[in-house]
Amino acid sequence: MSGPRLRSELEAQEAAVLRGMVASIEEMLAERAASVPQDELAELTGLHTGHSTPPEDGALARLLPSFHRPDAPHGAEDDAAETGPDAAAALRSLHEPAIVERKRTAAAALLATCPPLGGKVVLNPEQADAWLVAINDVRLSLGTVLEIDADTPDQLPEGDPRAGHLGVYHWLTWMQDSLVQALLQ
Repeated sequence: MSGPRLRSELEAQEAAVLRGMVASIEEMLAERAASVPQDELAELTGLHTGHSTPPEDGALARLLPSFHRPDAPHGAEDDAAETGPDAAAALRSLHEPAIVERKRTAAAALLATCPPLGGKVVLNPEQADAWLVAINDVRLSLGTVLEIDADTPDQLPEGDPRAGHLGVYHWLTWMQDSLVQALLQ
């Protein structure tokens, strides 16, 4: 085990929360991958295609955004024709399987290297990159569910049902930032 290593430690509760949330994301992605409609052309050519429509679930849609947004401004007329809804569907169908697979691989790497009962974490740079992807996916999904935006305060009022989960979001943000800082050194 030579080369640079990133070392840290997780409490049992931290490991349980992180593992549970990453496992949930991996399960959502696995369900998305398993629900791909049959495509006769793909079967004939061997191309692995995916969905042509975005996910209906908001958290999953945040992880697999559209290649084209109808409300996005367009530059030239030609650009609009090339990036319209039909092109977005084709791009999604071609690229989503690889994106889902990369996200699932990152989730599996985190789950394989995060001690289930907490404890020492030792990561090589590739594993650290996988942790970044997995933590980012959890943050994006949680932020969507909690409706976090630029105007969300650091603390929510006691009666706000999101208040208890905002601390987890902030902890994930801190973990992600700490990991980025460690990788930059």
